[in-house]
Amino acid sequence: MNLIVSTISQGFIWSIMAIGLFITFRILDFPDMTVEGSFPLGAVTAISLIQSGHSTLYALLIAFVFGCFLRLVKWIYRK
Repeated sequence: MNLIVSTISQGFIWSIMAIGLFITFRILDFPDMTVEGSFPLGAVTAISLIQSGHSTLYALLIAFVFGCFLRLVKWIYRK
């Protein structure tokens, strides 16, 4: 039973990334792969901060900021 719950929850997490890719490729007609880079960057940032003793909320906030920064760099690079 634990395997089923874990599999479903991981599927929901990956579906968010799939929706982001679908929106950029199909709806906006703009091939942008920032989603594939920002998810691992956010995960590594959050895990590193949590393991170093920071609170989970702080780690998620900083991971969000790093993801936004990655998108900003991508936007500046595109121009």
